[in-house]
Amino acid sequence: ATQQLHVSAFAATGLNWPPAAPTPHFVCRVRVTHPSFEPFEAPEIPADLAGAEPTFEAGKHRSITLPVTLVEKAQLELSLWDTASGPAGFAGEVLLNIVKLNQIVGKYFQHSFSLTPSKSLKGARPVEGTFTVGIQLDHPPPSPKP
Repeated sequence: ATQQLHVSAFAATGLNWPPAAPTPHFVCRVRVTHPSFEPFEAPEIPADLAGAEPTFEAGKHRSITLPVTLVEKAQLELSLWDTASGPAGFAGEVLLNIVKLNQIVGKYFQHSFSLTPSKSLKGARPVEGTFTVGIQLDHPPPSPKP
């Protein structure tokens, strides 16, 4: 059964972003991946401020709902990018095994996660900082009655 995963981006703090860089324009890229399936990518969540510590404006493009199948194998990937810096704009990511949300299914929680380097992207600058997000995994829909 497909469940709905709600993700809200709030703020990134403590980023290792050089002041000499062009004025940054941060976005959060959100996707759900499965080991043996194509990832489901959502639209980017743009930050409302251009700065080295982006915030995401409440009620304006900061929340996304994603369909999730095979919850036990799915992973949520939140990556933070400065689109003004081109391919070198990776600022860090948060990876979360969605099955862990089964313990609190149906409940909303907000947490600040430490940003980590990408396993596949090798950036020139070290990744630092935290990313505050809100997440809720909905209950699975009821099974059809026979």
